[in-house]
Amino acid sequence: MAKKDLLFEKKRLLEELKRSGFVTRESVMRAFLEVPREEFVPQNLRDKAYVDHPLPIPGGQTISAPHKGQTSCFLGVTWL
Repeated sequence: MAKKDLLFEKKRLLEELKRSGFVTRESVMRAFLEVPREEFVPQNLRDKAYVDHPLPIPGGQTISAPHKGQTSCFLGVTWL
């Protein structure tokens, strides 16, 4: 998937997470846009990097669904 398509999908997902209430802080929104999630998933799954589901990664592990990461970021910021 082309970089511009990934950026479109990233922005689409961010809007969905905002509408769902998972993302409310500007700092979390900026972090979401800056971190290239596609670089943390296997090459063959990069086109799915911005689908809100966990994805398999090496070692029998998964990368969490984006909404879980956003919740964690929010809770971390709240406790600081």
